[in-house]
Amino acid sequence: MDWKKAKKIMISILVILNIGLLYLNFKTVSKYHVNPQREKEISEILSKNGIGLYTELISSSPPMRSLSVKSNKTDTSELKTIFFNENENVKISVLFDKTILSSDTKLLTIEGDLTSFVSFEGIYPPSVMSYAEAKKSVDNFKNKSTFFDKYKIENVTKTDTGYIFQYFEEFDKHKVFGSYAKFHVTEKGIEQIEITNYNIEGYTGDKNNIFACDEALLTFLKEVKDNSKSGIFIEKIELGYDFTGSGTISKDSILKLEPCYYIYVSNSDTPYIINAYTNKMIK
Repeated sequence: MDWKKAKKIMISILVILNIGLLYLNFKTVSKYHVNPQREKEISEILSKNGIGLYTELISSSPPMRSLSVKSNKTDTSELKTIFFNENENVKISVLFDKTILSSDTKLLTIEGDLTSFVSFEGIYPPSVMSYAEAKKSVDNFKNKSTFFDKYKIENVTKTDTGYIFQYFEEFDKHKVFGSYAKFHVTEKGIEQIEITNYNIEGYTGDKNNIFACDEALLTFLKEVKDNSKSGIFIEKIELGYDFTGSGTISKDSILKLEPCYYIYVSNSDTPYIINAYTNKMIK
């Protein structure tokens, strides 16, 4: 056997195989990638309809699996310790599916997976009404307990009366929008807190194709036009996991979250939410 010739043939075959693999990889990447031309086109379409795009698009949209979570029932005594002082006279009552803890100045309501807190006088008032001092108020409260450690800060919205700080849980570098802690801070201090608390079980099911970011923006455009809104400025777009269904959640159920686009616009702390699997707006 001519080993020199055979070696050349093997090298040629390997080169051809590598070229083929590179081509297939390029095709796969291109399939799930928003290129500059598509970015330019969607930006022009939005602009012609009175919508400004002031953020980068999410360029990559490969297939994604769903995420499974489970309700994490927090002990009432733990919540009492977090939200009330030792010397406060706290009354506990149950009304249908709500557990209510109240004092002269505070109200804590636990309903399903949502915990809502109101302080009528405010707690941890900032020395001045600024972003830095408002965040310090939130940090001081969060540092009282390890309960908030899993929530990572994401969004800060300035309001007429102060700031809203929103924290999300994360899993495998993806934000879990369905699990959050939101703090409303005014010159009186923290006046409102909203919390959803889940245990993340992990991925579930097969990978499914998702719509690209520019396709989600077309759905957003239709929603805006249908509601006769104009002069909108898109400040941020994110891809993460959220609930896409409705109805009461069973405490013992394993719940499924699906990939969703969050589109944040100026002068609003409520994002537009689009299911990345179906490209439909979530109301």
